[in-house]
Amino acid sequence: MIRSPQSTPLGGWLIVFVVTRVLGVLWDVLYLVLLLFASTLLAQSRPAVAREFAPDFGTEAVLAIVNIVAVAWGLSLLFNRSRRTPLFWSLFLVVSAALHLLAFLVQDGGITALLAAVFCAGWQVFWTHSNEVEQVFGSRGLATQ
Repeated sequence: MIRSPQSTPLGGWLIVFVVTRVLGVLWDVLYLVLLLFASTLLAQSRPAVAREFAPDFGTEAVLAIVNIVAVAWGLSLLFNRSRRTPLFWSLFLVVSAALHLLAFLVQDGGITALLAAVFCAGWQVFWTHSNEVEQVFGSRGLATQ
């Protein structure tokens, strides 16, 4: 029996998921601060080198900001118990896994990117196949009924 989304408490793996997402956002914020500090320091000490790395710094900063905004939106959906929450997280995690896998292939073995892709793929399976998700939100991610 599926209870109404408002009456089913968040618990179990959903809490673990929320904690990992919040920690990821905190990491991205710290990363942005360090990136800003490093790029400023580099620009002051070695302007020619700073110009060479500026596009990389800009791309990294934009990706971190997009991730922070997307996760904040997803957590908002989650805490409001929106029926769209499983679909949002499933799509977000598929795209994230694909981007991390692409980064792994481009970086010639960046193990961190591969681990992040596996992490995203694992959570995507959770959002698509978990009974807990269906009980809380009344639907599952990309799974067809």
